[in-house]
Amino acid sequence: MTTIQDARHRIRMAIWIGVVVAALAALWPALILARRLSARVVRLADFSNAVAAGAEPPPLMPEGDDVVTRLETNLRAMAKSLRAQLRAVGEEKGKLEAVLSGMVEGVLVIDRRGTIRLANQRAARIFRVASSDELIGQPLINISRDPDLQALVRIVTRGEREQPLVREITLDRAGRETLRVTA
Repeated sequence: MTTIQDARHRIRMAIWIGVVVAALAALWPALILARRLSARVVRLADFSNAVAAGAEPPPLMPEGDDVVTRLETNLRAMAKSLRAQLRAVGEEKGKLEAVLSGMVEGVLVIDRRGTIRLANQRAARIFRVASSDELIGQPLINISRDPDLQALVRIVTRGEREQPLVREITLDRAGRETLRVTA
């Protein structure tokens, strides 16, 4: 009996030692893979933060053929597309600013709520502000309280009229300017 119990004890110890060795043997590669994956995810986070900030993102080096590699490839393509779109928008903005600054007429672009979205320098002079940038984002009512101008804007923003409206509006102030307004 003692011999059998000793043999059982040795077998149990061998099994436990085998389990511990197998667990350690499996844990080591799992830790290495987890560190690699974690480093790749950190690179992806750094890349996406740089893209979101508008900075040049760090290079991504896709490794292998897994989900993270596909994500890296897609993020690189998205960043490239976003840079191209931003460049195109910047070029269009430059063209629009050049056209507006070259116009003799004052131009205001107003949204449906009556907020000025775009203005040129001539419009700034008409409304006696230093720069067209001071007009942008302001409600038109803050810039001019002229009732005829406000009525014209209401008609256009409500969509009550499909054709352009042309009116002469006299701004009441020291110089009493009369403007021909097309909306």
